[in-house]
Amino acid sequence: MKKIFWLCTLFIMTEFACKKTENSPIDKESIEKEISLSGGNISLPGVASVDFVQGTFSNNVKVKLSKTKSQDVREDMQNVSLLYDIIEEFNYEIRINTKLLPDKMIKVTIDVPDSFISRVSGDYGLNAYGKFNFSDSLESIQAFNVLDTKFYGNRKNLEVELSPLYFSNKWTSDQSFEVIITIGISLGKNPSVGGIMKNCCDDSKLTCPLDNCVVSREFSSVPVTWPMDPNIKKPHRGVDYKGITGEPVYAAHNGEVIEVGNHGSTGWGKYIVIRHKTPTCYYKTLYGHLSRQLVTEEQKVFRGDKIGEVGQTGGATGPHLHFEYYKINSPSPSGSKFDTRDPLQCIVPYSKVRIVIPVCVSGCLGFVGIGREYRYKLYDEATTNIVLDTTIKVTNFVPYPACTTPTPDLLEIRLPAGTYVAELRYGNIVYTGFFGSRFQVVPGLNPCQYVIIS
Repeated sequence: MKKIFWLCTLFIMTEFACKKTENSPIDKESIEKEISLSGGNISLPGVASVDFVQGTFSNNVKVKLSKTKSQDVREDMQNVSLLYDIIEEFNYEIRINTKLLPDKMIKVTIDVPDSFISRVSGDYGLNAYGKFNFSDSLESIQAFNVLDTKFYGNRKNLEVELSPLYFSNKWTSDQSFEVIITIGISLGKNPSVGGIMKNCCDDSKLTCPLDNCVVSREFSSVPVTWPMDPNIKKPHRGVDYKGITGEPVYAAHNGEVIEVGNHGSTGWGKYIVIRHKTPTCYYKTLYGHLSRQLVTEEQKVFRGDKIGEVGQTGGATGPHLHFEYYKINSPSPSGSKFDTRDPLQCIVPYSKVRIVIPVCVSGCLGFVGIGREYRYKLYDEATTNIVLDTTIKVTNFVPYPACTTPTPDLLEIRLPAGTYVAELRYGNIVYTGFFGSRFQVVPGLNPCQYVIIS
């Protein structure tokens, strides 16, 4: 509820902010370099470096990397400080400016001064924030949104995977495309912002396994008092989320169910283990103390699929979800060598996305008849990974009820920030490039959205 309140407040505050023209920033340091079709790098020593892969731009283009100071940016960050629990931010920002809009993800490595790192302590971590321009038929908003951030303490820098969505010509005078990034210190244990060190598989990007993830007990690799018996101390190898018996539990990422079991009265009780795979490693997630298990071993699941329900089975003092993350170090995906990691370090924000094929009006790809089924395949445009492979029905659905309104006939999925591309199949016919086949997800500004296919 607190997050919803501040998100609404953010919309109100930024509605006025987006109507003003940004004051000219003070250019403290800058460098300009031509980036070719084969890619390249531009670096400002002590500030940041930017890597461009082959095909990032449609032609050779000059890119400017700057360290600037702008009062408007300070004010914009103040507007989102309560939303993201930011207690302090950089007194400067980093800008990347180009005449061409990039087509691919860009890696930005930001050097963090020792003086700033020294102020991070306790439950707080470092995160990067990018200014985003969001507009649809109802509103236009410009505001800072949390980026996918990894902090490397040994190198004293942050690594950001930056989507082309963050480049905009809305705050430049010459219609060039620019992204503005700054750094803040924020609550690391908050699942919507991430922590100071992401000890997880590359690209794992877990999403919260409940509708509302409120932490009741944190991960601990050192022995802590066991709630069932205060005389016993042992590590707590996962995180506990508050829950209500019967509340849905969702898969945190795509994977295969490898265990559905009962750990006994002093352990996890009824539990589920899912094995996941990224381009670089395997990892597993565990869901414990369930009242019901709704999947079977060897079943394939996608992020957001309902796999069980919250309960109090096993060694639990009350209903909650025990959630664990294991990075598998063995070459075998089912190998016994693995490390338990704090799952909160690997959780990213997501949006609920509802996919709809309304009854065909005129000329819409031949979609006819309520209940006709199409195979729906969704890809992450940046990685080309399959995000979802399922069926979807034509419906007489009237769009846009509130996201809290149950709509069992609709395809609802959970997606992290990014751009997604879909294809539809009916028999031997494959549809691509249709309206609604490509859409963008920005969780901080758009926590729920509809994609209408026609």
